[in-house]
Amino acid sequence: MNIAIIGSGPAGCIVASTLIKKGFSVTIFEELNEFGGMLAYGIPEFRLPLKCVREKMNTLREQGVIFKNERVNLFKDLLKKNGGDFDFVLLAIGYGKCKRLGLVGEQKRGVIDALDFLLEHKLNKKELVSPRDRVCVIGGGNSAMDSALLSKRIGAKTEIFYRRTKMEMPALESELKKVEEEDIKINFLMNPIEFLGGDELKSIVFELLKLGEIDSSNRPTPISTGEKIEVGFDKCIVAVGQKLDFLSLESQGIKCNSRGIIIDNNFMTSVKNIFAVGDCVYGPKTIADAIEHGLLFLEKMLANFGGKLNG
Repeated sequence: MNIAIIGSGPAGCIVASTLIKKGFSVTIFEELNEFGGMLAYGIPEFRLPLKCVREKMNTLREQGVIFKNERVNLFKDLLKKNGGDFDFVLLAIGYGKCKRLGLVGEQKRGVIDALDFLLEHKLNKKELVSPRDRVCVIGGGNSAMDSALLSKRIGAKTEIFYRRTKMEMPALESELKKVEEEDIKINFLMNPIEFLGGDELKSIVFELLKLGEIDSSNRPTPISTGEKIEVGFDKCIVAVGQKLDFLSLESQGIKCNSRGIIIDNNFMTSVKNIFAVGDCVYGPKTIADAIEHGLLFLEKMLANFGGKLNG
């Protein structure tokens, strides 16, 4: 049985590793030049060397997994019933690019997506900040912490701005501890509202906040105090979460909710024999969560082999 996995991140790789050992034929499609997903480009080199990721990919190749460096635009076309080569397709596409803030001046040079910052450093050896820069990192998650640590190690004067308090930060405690150990300042209850300068960023206007009632995320809602301050920065790394390309998915008949792709109890999407696993289903979480979800998919799939799978 031939299986196509779209995406070479942790969820896709754990599935590929298991299925190839079970005698399946597995092909992984990846649109980026480097295989490994967030392992390859979302974690700084000092935390996870690219060499280690490549070794893992080579192990999968030696086991028989086929890697194709190409973008798949229409998932249905891969299925045998539509003239393709595969019995089913597994979407393990992660959660895409960073969200934008939607603020005035966000298009200025110097306002950088966190994932672009991490990717360019790790894959292309290109630094988007310099040692002389004053760098602002917006966000409170793991990508924000990694971006701040990398910026500091490059030599830039780096600060983090987060709209709630330390108690509400989504970053792992271990990540936050590393930031504190490197004396990177975290400014709480501050949110950017405008980027100033000409073509290039010169400063950022922040609103000062206070915490209000608990919201749908089970955290206090940040409320403006009416006070504003302007702080000079040369670069701003935006790490406020990621977004999925819902329109592209739904145009292919793959139904989504506010978090991601809708799947049934067998991990199948609304399109027969197209399955989904990982962040693209439940939203951005950790690598451990993606691997766990991949294992759950495998358990269900192998238990139902010959049933729902061949439907």
